[in-house]
Amino acid sequence: TTTDQWILYKAIPTTDTNVITVQVRKYSTRAKYELYGDTIGLNIRSQLAISDRLKFVADSAGLSNTITDAANIPKWYSDYCNTLINGFTGGAISDRFIGTEVRKDNSELKDCSSWGGLLLFPGAFATYPVMPPGWNDQISGVNNRDIVGSFRMFRHRFFWKNMGAVQGFGNITVRLCGTTADRQTSSAIRFGF
Repeated sequence: TTTDQWILYKAIPTTDTNVITVQVRKYSTRAKYELYGDTIGLNIRSQLAISDRLKFVADSAGLSNTITDAANIPKWYSDYCNTLINGFTGGAISDRFIGTEVRKDNSELKDCSSWGGLLLFPGAFATYPVMPPGWNDQISGVNNRDIVGSFRMFRHRFFWKNMGAVQGFGNITVRLCGTTADRQTSSAIRFGF
């Protein structure tokens, strides 16, 4: 289906470093999802407005149907992405932030019991209209390495269908195995602070 999914995977730190708690919040409408973000101090409304605008511009320019490799994304579009994100974060996007680490599931049971690959999306970049080679529809784990981060995932290139976001503190890997977002990410936007 083409229906967006209003899901937030929120990593909760615990006193036991061996225990990872992930709260999964699902909503039936965008309005309810945005309202939940307001109650926890997460600006989901602006995040989604940015992704809507980036998708609209890509669709209008014909990029969504023609670009399949990140190396072919026009510079003007990358600059536009950075301008929008910098406006949202008050210019906070810079290489001083660590970034977001993503992982591939390598277990036979597809249960995230072992990892088969790791990729760091560096802090200097915030938008990924196309996944790097070998990573399209492969992400099963997300670790926002920044102090607080949000990794918004989309099905298909250029932010076509919202799959939800992983929100959490650094050094907690949120396992997506068994969720609707597992191995479904084809584009993403990082919001790191």
